[in-house]
Amino acid sequence: MKQLSLTNLFILVLVVFASTFSACKKDELKKPLVQTTPNDINMFGKVGDILSMNIDVASDIRLSRFYITTKIENSFLTTPLDTVIDGKNFSMVYEYKIPAAAAGKSVVFTFNAIDVDGNRGTDLKQLLVQADTAVLLSETTGHQIFSAKSLNHKDAYNLETNSVVWSQLADSIDQDIKDFIADTTDALSYSWVSPAHGKFVRFNGFNYPNATDVTAENAYTSGAKLDIIDNLQINDILIVKLGSVSAEKYVVIKITAIADAPGREFDTYTFSIKK
Repeated sequence: MKQLSLTNLFILVLVVFASTFSACKKDELKKPLVQTTPNDINMFGKVGDILSMNIDVASDIRLSRFYITTKIENSFLTTPLDTVIDGKNFSMVYEYKIPAAAAGKSVVFTFNAIDVDGNRGTDLKQLLVQADTAVLLSETTGHQIFSAKSLNHKDAYNLETNSVVWSQLADSIDQDIKDFIADTTDALSYSWVSPAHGKFVRFNGFNYPNATDVTAENAYTSGAKLDIIDNLQINDILIVKLGSVSAEKYVVIKITAIADAPGREFDTYTFSIKK
């Protein structure tokens, strides 16, 4: 058996390499090509931002499916889009609103295209979400206290536990707000005091619908702090720094109704709370 010359051996190696490379290249071309813009793999944003991504898919053979998965750091994988497609090209704009759950975390997006032969092409994006230190306050409504001169109804309120209490029976630290008796008449006082040593700031220009722990604290810090808040009116907004259990906790109160009927038994303040 004749030995191959170095020249022939070199040519054979080249042929084998070219064939292998051609086969690999052909296999790669079978996979759909998925491209997303912006081109950078990393994106940045904050809670509430809406990100827009352009998606373009090209394939040598007919496409059958396109789907997107997202995974917030330390959370479950979700599939916000899964659709049947046809043809060799596909384009769309995908919009994503950054949820509060992603604050301070990363979100990984995978864009997937599959052709009729089952070949899959992908593209990845990673979103880095700015940490949001502000926490949106939660609202509860329909809270009520009666006049301090009512004989059969509770006249004080514990903002820590969201419960109404009797001022004559409860400990002072459980009375964050209480109707204030200014005189001996039966008229409603339209004033509150805090036996728990809390403070009141009236701030009717406060952005109540979008109240956060940060805006509440800032409003309280910038306002005039009162031991007694008087001349209360419907729609008044009060920022209260609790004096009972949480010395650094701020609560936002909006007065929604005041009933001042003849006599004293059924005079009431109704209010909503955000904390």
